[in-house]
Amino acid sequence: MPGLSFREWQAGDATALARFMTRPEYNRWLAVKLGSVAEIDVVLKRHLARQKSRNRRHFRLCAVDAGTGELIADGFIWLLGGGAAEVGWGVDPTVWDTGAGTMMGEVLCAMAIERLDATEVWCKVMAPNLASARIAGKLGFSMQRTVMPGSTGLNRAHDVEIYRLLAEEYFERGYAI
Repeated sequence: MPGLSFREWQAGDATALARFMTRPEYNRWLAVKLGSVAEIDVVLKRHLARQKSRNRRHFRLCAVDAGTGELIADGFIWLLGGGAAEVGWGVDPTVWDTGAGTMMGEVLCAMAIERLDATEVWCKVMAPNLASARIAGKLGFSMQRTVMPGSTGLNRAHDVEIYRLLAEEYFERGYAI
């Protein structure tokens, strides 16, 4: 999907994020579901407060369609310590199958490894979410294990697949996706 730009969440993004983040087809793959602009605004304000931290460990990004100015995807990076980071992405269902998820994942991995010095990046995918599993594969992640529902404490309804990408694998695969 050409014409995307990526940036951190900004004040006032809650309504634009809610346009797709509150949709049932988007929410079905999330452990923590956000059901309203107000709930998203709470997360947004918490994120904006964390941006000022000197020991920042949490980043939230969004993809903006250059043609429409609409936010069409979001993603996060959590620095876990010891050189590890976790990434996750979500895409507006109206633009599924356009490459936006792969592009968001690429930006998240690049930022985690190239800017934040992560030596390994992890992501979690609910087992039935084949689109996110394909994206993880395109990005060079390899599946490490499956975690059963309930063992995470987040009331997930599906098994969760845990994927890992090592920094050296990221650099070896090149940039063409």
